[in-house]
Amino acid sequence: MLIRYLLATLAAGILAGLLVTPAMYLKTVPLIIQAETYEDAGGGHSHGDAAEAVAPHDHAAAATSEGEEEAGAELPFGRLGNTLLANLVAGAGFALLLGGVALLLGRRITPQNGILWGVAGFFAVAFLPALGLSPELPAMPAADLAQRQLWWILTVVLSGVGIYLLV
Repeated sequence: MLIRYLLATLAAGILAGLLVTPAMYLKTVPLIIQAETYEDAGGGHSHGDAAEAVAPHDHAAAATSEGEEEAGAELPFGRLGNTLLANLVAGAGFALLLGGVALLLGRRITPQNGILWGVAGFFAVAFLPALGLSPELPAMPAADLAQRQLWWILTVVLSGVGIYLLV
C-alpha cells in the first residue's frame, strides 16, 4: 500500500512538472536570458600575468570554451528540455514531500482533495515566500544570502503551520 501511495504521489508530481513547464519557460527563461546579458556585458576576462606564470594554456582551446559559454553552455536537451527535466524532478520531489507530510499527519490524499493539497503546498513553498523575496538578477542589490535563506525557511514553515491550522 505504501508503494502504491508513493507511486501515485510521484505520478502527480511528474504531471505537475509537465503542466508548469510552459508557464516556467515563458516567465523564467526571459529572466535567465537577461541575466546572461549581464554576465556577458564585461566581454572576455583576463587573469593577468599571474595566470600565464602559473600554467601555460592553449588560446584556441580557451576561445572554444568561451564560445561555448556564450552559447549558454547548453546541456544535451537545450533550454526547453532542461527546463522540463528540472520541473519534472522538482515536481516529483515536492509531491513526495507533500505525500510524506500527509502520511505523517495521517491524512489520506484522494483525487478530490489532492488539488487542495497541491495548492496549499504551492502557496507555502513558492507563492508566499515569493511575496517577500522576488528573483534577483546578477548585479542587482539584494539581501545577504543567509538572511534570504532564513526568510524562505521561516516563511515556508510558518505558512505550512498556518495552513494546517486553518484546515
